[in-house]
Amino acid sequence: MNIRIYQINNARDKENLRESTVKRMDQTSGRTKYVGIDASIYDKVFSDTVSAQSLSEVYDQFRNNPPKNYIGDTLRRSDVVEVVDGDT
Repeated sequence: MNIRIYQINNARDKENLRESTVKRMDQTSGRTKYVGIDASIYDKVFSDTVSAQSLSEVYDQFRNNPPKNYIGDTLRRSDVVEVVDGDT
């Protein structure tokens, strides 16, 4: 599986989103809603092929035994894992 991993850059994370969840409680209705996150605060920290066959396996691999060329931190809920189709 060819993947890319993006993580929030702490220097551009003015709202401390990396340490929180991407869900917020709507104060008016009391319901949980997803908030928009500015993509410009993310950096690509990995782009390569891995032996994992599912996103669960990707998560396990990068939490427990990340590849040598992985420059990111431990995976978090705020991270984005992109599955790349083909050779692009």
